[in-house]
Parts: sequence; structure tokens; C-alpha cells
Amino acid sequence: MTAVSDTSGNFKFETLPPGSYALVAGKPGFLSYGYDSDAIRPVTGRAGDEITGLEIRLTPPAFISGRALDAFGEPMRNVRVRLLQQSDYFHQTRLASSEGRAIAEARTDALGEFLIGGLKPGKYIILADSGKRVATRVAGQAVEGYVNTYYPNAGSLSAAEVVPVAAGQHLSGMDIWVRKEAVFRVSGKVVGVEGMRSDVAPWGRPGTLTLEARDGRPLSREWLGATTNREGQFEINSVPAGSYYLRATHGLAPINMRVPVNVVDADVTGLTILAAPVTEITGRVRMEGDGKLPPNAIIRVRPVEDSRYLTWSGHVQKDGTFTIEQVLLGKHLIYLSPGSRTYTKQVLAGGADVLRTGLDLAEPQAAPVLEVVLSPKVAMIEGVALRDGKTFPNGYVTLVPEPMRPESRFFMSSTRTDRNGRFTMKGLTPGDYKLYGWEESVELVNVPPQDLQPYDAGSVSVRLAEGDTKQVEVQVASPR
Repeated sequence: MTAVSDTSGNFKFETLPPGSYALVAGKPGFLSYGYDSDAIRPVTGRAGDEITGLEIRLTPPAFISGRALDAFGEPMRNVRVRLLQQSDYFHQTRLASSEGRAIAEARTDALGEFLIGGLKPGKYIILADSGKRVATRVAGQAVEGYVNTYYPNAGSLSAAEVVPVAAGQHLSGMDIWVRKEAVFRVSGKVVGVEGMRSDVAPWGRPGTLTLEARDGRPLSREWLGATTNREGQFEINSVPAGSYYLRATHGLAPINMRVPVNVVDADVTGLTILAAPVTEITGRVRMEGDGKLPPNAIIRVRPVEDSRYLTWSGHVQKDGTFTIEQVLLGKHLIYLSPGSRTYTKQVLAGGADVLRTGLDLAEPQAAPVLEVVLSPKVAMIEGVALRDGKTFPNGYVTLVPEPMRPESRFFMSSTRTDRNGRFTMKGLTPGDYKLYGWEESVELVNVPPQDLQPYDAGSVSVRLAEGDTKQVEVQVASPR
């Protein structure tokens, strides 16, 4: 049902059946309800009710504009300018989105100017991604190049100026003086070891080397990657001073865990990246009670200490068997995906259940044949997010296992509330949890448990047994 407001903004719906509704407003030139929760108002009415005085405030989008300038104050064209949004939750910083775009960004024009619009009110950090703008290397001489720069002229995320933006504000004159600094070369060779595929050691096809900043700051992909030659040699040019992790992959297979690399005031040469020993994980999946296995099931393996970046997987065959190749040695979590109708109940290795502790592989020959037991008795949570007694649309909720340990991270689950502030979480593994409510998306994987304690007052403790469906109310916490 739709109504059009008059010139004073008044609207009216008549002869509505009793029930719960989401009152959604929209107008060109304002943020949409999918991007702005203020444009939604949940309403519940009983027979004979007359609900009046409802008010919905639409939010005009904000804009940020400025220029990218070189060391001499001259405009720089085709510079990629991105926005990072700083959250008051745990001081997290992430790439910002804008109305209709997953990443709020723009390229500078011939005058070095940029304009980024469709923004919600908030705190932003402006990043000029320099790309590959480096002078030709001269033997024996230092090389300078333009490097990624945070507004107004900072070389690190910690030194960046945070820019508050109000609703409807056009923040102009945000000029970034792109830094020109000494840049260096990181080079070396990848060496294969016993256990690698024959086409990897010695190298028959190129591998890929990637640097990532240890502080998590965004980096230009143009100058932080390289491929090996047939002898396994690599060279990554135009690297600013800083602390990095170096990763090596061959095709989709990781070759090693991340290697720390420090670039201070000189080239880093002669690195030897030893391709780590690998092993093969085999096993069988069965359904508890001899039920049918889910179709297209995939067994996934993630290292406990580096689970955000590395993963291995294998398809479960019709007879339940699976094989996962080229798994690096270490301590790994093992689970089944997808799992909306089943959950992984046990991962048995030599009779011991390693589901919640992780499988510890110390030697290439140490991988036992696994038995993965599934159960169809998944748990579910249905609930509503509240603040000040009112439902909270377009919020977020996160289910955190108790106690929270690195090995239990993949039991964590998140979802978004709908227009009425309601949410459903399916396919949950039985156990003890805490449920938290947030205004915006929050990444909790690397948040220490003690940092969550200030938010415990509004959280809900939930104990899920097999087949449970729990009804809960959770308070949406304000940042602390």
C-alpha cells in the first residue's frame, strides 16, 4: 500500500487490517530506507485503532569534495580517492559505502578534483590511492614515488585526520597533498620442499607474491604484488617503508603462512620463501541416525591463527568421502558448509572430537582419517532488536559463543534486522552464546573478549539445545 504526502508532508492510510507494518518513506534527493534506518517506522495496530502523529525524518545525503595535489601543489589526475568510515565501536575502520555503491570512491579529473556523494552522516577518513607513480630506478640512487596518503598529508592510518560529516553537508576543500617518499624493492626466491606438487617444486608455472600492511590499512594492488619467474624468483617494486606480511600462492593454493617483512630505509633483497610442508586430509561425512547427506556439501579447513585469509576445501562425494589437498601444517578448524539445515556435531580424529579445539597437524604424515558427524537438529533464534522500548530497523545482531576463544570463531553468526527490527538466525550449532545488538555492522573476529564486556549489559545469554527455537529481545547498544 502506498500513499503520497501533501505539500506539508502529511499522509494517511485508511481501512488497514490489524497487524504489524513497516512504514517506509522515500523521496528523490534523500537517502533511501535501505541505506538509512531513519526512513523506516515500525507500526502495530489493533482493530479500531487510529494511529496519528507519526513522523518520519528523511536524511539528505552528504558530499565530500576536494583535490589531489602533488609535492609541488600541482593537480594529480586519475587518483583513486576512497573513504574509510570510522566506527565508535571498538575504534574500527573499514571501507565506507555510499548510496547505491559498495565502496565510496571517485577518481580525480584533469583538474585533480574529486566528488563523493550519497553519504550518511558519520566520521570519515579520506585516502588518496597513489597507484603506480614511481620514477625510473637508477642504480645506486634512492627512488622516490608517490605513496598512499590520508587527508590531509598523513602517511599512516593512525595519523589520519578524522572528518565528521553531518546530514546534507557538502564538505568542500578537502585537498590531499599526496606524499612523495623513498620507495624500495622487496625481492627473493620461493623454494619448494618435499610434499609440494611436482609442478610447484621446481617451479613450472608462476606463483603470486602479495604484501599486506600489518596495520590493516588499505593498499594499492598495483604495486603490492608480483609473480615469480620459472626459477621462483620475484621482485616487488615501489614499496613504501613499513611493516608487512608477505604471502605466496600458486594458483589457488597457499604456499606458506604469512611471513613478516620490515622495510625501513633500504631494499629488502635475498629473501628465501620456503614453501611450507603440506599434507592431505581425508575422511568421511555421515549424518547422525543414518539420514541423507545434504547435496553439494563442502568441507572447509581454516587455520586457527590466520582464518581470515587462508582456506582449503573439498567436495563431499555421494558416499560421504572427501579429500582436501595441499593443506599447510598447523592447527586447523574443520566444518561443513552449507549448514542451514544441518550442523557439524563432531569432527572425530583418532576417536577424539576436535570440532571446538582444532585439528593439530605437526607433520605431513600426521593427518588421521576424519569422521565428520552431522545432525539435522539445528537450532534457531527469532528475535527483535530494541532501543528505548522501540524496535530498531536495519540494525545488526551478532551471536558470540561462550566462552569466546580463537578456536570457536566460526560458530559466530551475524545478521541484519528487517524493517520491523526483527531477525532470524538459522542453522545454529547448539551451545552457549551471547547475543549483541549494534547500530551498524561490527567485526568481532579479532576483538578481545574483555573489550566486549562494556556491552554485556544489553546482551542476552542464550543456551541452545538441539532443535531449539528461542524467542529473544536484544538491546541495540550505543558505542562506548
